[in-house]
This record gives sequence, C-alpha cells and structure tokens, in this order.
Amino acid sequence: MTKDSDTVAAIILCGGQSRRMGAPKAWLPLGHETLLQRTVRVLSSVSRTVIVSAAPGQRLPSLPSDVIIVEDEQPGMGPLQGIACGLAQAAAHGAARAFVAATDMPFLSADLARYMLGKLDTADVAVPVSDERYYPLCAAYRVGAALEVARELLARGERRPRVLFERLRTREVPLTELREAGFEENVLTNVNTPDDYKLVVRAFLGRSGETGPTKARAPGAGSTQGGQER
Repeated sequence: MTKDSDTVAAIILCGGQSRRMGAPKAWLPLGHETLLQRTVRVLSSVSRTVIVSAAPGQRLPSLPSDVIIVEDEQPGMGPLQGIACGLAQAAAHGAARAFVAATDMPFLSADLARYMLGKLDTADVAVPVSDERYYPLCAAYRVGAALEVARELLARGERRPRVLFERLRTREVPLTELREAGFEENVLTNVNTPDDYKLVVRAFLGRSGETGPTKARAPGAGSTQGGQER
C-alpha cells in the first residue's frame, strides 16, 4: 500500500450492460473469484478506499464489508456517469486522487495503478493511450478537477469520457512507455465477448499458480443492469 494511500481512492466501474458478453462481466469466474472480486482485491493494496460504481439495482458478487458501493444517479448515461459517481464518493471520503478501472481488466495490477497515479504530477488526469485510443477506465484522476468537469459534461448530456481529456490538463501515457516500464503487452486487455473470456482463461491456465474458471452463481443476462458497455 502506498504511503499516502489515505489520500487515494480506487474506483471500479461495473455497471455496463455487457451486451456482447451476454452475461454480467462482474460475475465471470476467474480462478476462485469473479472478475469484480479480483479487481477489488488487486486495488485494495493501492488504497483503503475502494469504491464500486454499479447500475441501480445491480446484483454484485460478495465483496469485503469495507468496499463502498455507489449506484449511478442517472441510468443510461454510460461510463462518464460511473466515473462521476465514483469521484463524488472519493471526494466525500477525503481522497485527492483516484485510480479508475473497469471490472473487466483481468491483467490489471496494483503496480500499474500506482504507476498511473505517479504520472499525475501537475496534471489533472493521466491516461494510457494506444493508437489514438484513450483508456479512461485505467486512468488516474485528480478528484476535484475531474469531478467538476464530469458533472458539467453530464449536465449538458455528454456521455463520452474522452471529452474529459479535452477539458482537463492531461498526461498521456503511451503503451510504449508502459512496455518500457516493464508492464506486459496485455496490461490494458479487457473482456468484451465470450471469445475474449476464453482467451483470458487460457492465459491464466498458463500462468504458474493461476487456475481457470470455477462455477459462480451469477444472474442471467437479462438481470437489471444500467449504463452503456464499460
């Protein structure tokens, strides 16, 4: 845990509809835990304040009692709404910085979160970039500045997190920089389809000490979900 972890929050977005997957991604088994449980465990070593941003009424796997669960204020506003809700909770708990992640990043590490937080420096946001694609759900944010702009954008109907980077002082972190820092090629991989999931399971089976999926009781694809795919 970082020495200033009390001023840092970890925010995990899991309120997407998982349309392409056909089942809630937060419940996908990976070893002896679900994707959401894994992400919570990983980021709990970065911050004592772990916030899960979910859709209204969304069922979640069992999580530690100190995890903060917040629901989207307006269903259907996509990941920008989830970011804003998470940042609002981070601010309420006194966090000045936050690392925001999606629940479906199986290769996410605490080291990556710390690396991105360390890249904030004088910026308001530090975000990975690859081939002009931004990764807002694997990024570090200054809570006050990002929350203010996110709320302004949502108030005018904007849903795209990318617009945040046009308004905030942004530190772009190229994928090449992450590779040079020692992070694996798949560090930004997320799971959107059943085929993606199968590839991830195979990768974990090939790792020492890792296991494949075990059975998890998950709600069906028609369960109450909200927001856009995240």
